[in-house]
Amino acid sequence: MRFLDSLRTRFLLAAFLPLLLAMAAAWAVATAVFSHMLQQRVADQLSDAADVLTGSGLPYTPELLRRVADLQQAGIKLFDGQGAEVISSNGPLPPSIMAELRAQGSAVTPVRTELAGEPMVVVSRPLVGAMGSGPAIVVLAGSLRDARSAARRAALGVGLAV
Repeated sequence: MRFLDSLRTRFLLAAFLPLLLAMAAAWAVATAVFSHMLQQRVADQLSDAADVLTGSGLPYTPELLRRVADLQQAGIKLFDGQGAEVISSNGPLPPSIMAELRAQGSAVTPVRTELAGEPMVVVSRPLVGAMGSGPAIVVLAGSLRDARSAARRAALGVGLAV
């Protein structure tokens, strides 16, 4: 205990521990912000793709949806006004997505959900009069797995550097 009796040791501990705690808090906040930004980027990209699909006047064919889905690494489905699936890119969408979209009403904000334990972000846009039988909805769903994995790797790298 002679080591802790030294004035120099006490002074170093008094300065080092708050610094260590501040660095840990800064790391935690930076990690959370970076993870949120990556997930928001995925949602923004899906929103932009949905805006292009709904505002471009392009014909809604399975080939078009498949190509956009490949570019976005997402699943895309087109539903008619009654919620019946019309066209699909065969991508992942949770079975309950239409119930979630109806619950959010006319909002077009991204919905975060899970499909078989995998985090997803789902974006929908209305296609008013596009299907001939009333309003339709285009739905894009993308996985957040890659964004979360990248955030974990970055957090680990920064943590080790600190």
